[in-house]
Amino acid sequence: PAPLPGGVNTGANETMAVVSADGLMVYTSNMSGSYNLAEARRDEQGAWAKTRDLDEVNDFRTNDHLALTSDGKTLFFYSHRAPKSGIVDIWISSRQEDGTWAEPVNPGEPLNSTGIDYGAGLSADGKTLFFSRDGDLFQIPVSAVLPETPDA
Repeated sequence: PAPLPGGVNTGANETMAVVSADGLMVYTSNMSGSYNLAEARRDEQGAWAKTRDLDEVNDFRTNDHLALTSDGKTLFFYSHRAPKSGIVDIWISSRQEDGTWAEPVNPGEPLNSTGIDYGAGLSADGKTLFFSRDGDLFQIPVSAVLPETPDA
């Protein structure tokens, strides 16, 4: 292993990098005392450069444990933000045409419960969302969480 080349490592606690097929990286950084999401892309030399903080998604609570669809259009992450179903919930944000992210949405049940739901991950085909609920691994069809997602 080697540190990523470029400016994404700041001396803070950077975690949970996910990369879409078009090269968009979303990662978590604990620069300001809270875990916040940021974007990065490779420059012409192949080094990762932070492009911006996701201010439209971040709040003062922890935002972490990411999954990003391969097309880079849907981001799953956990947060303690309200309103929530349980102690920690998985939230969803969609990438808009201008490159910003829509206000995060808590999809509620059946994804979130009154317990601790976090650790989102996607299957290789993007049809199954894996996550942890109270320490056990769960799976749910992405189409059950994002109804506009085809199963085929």
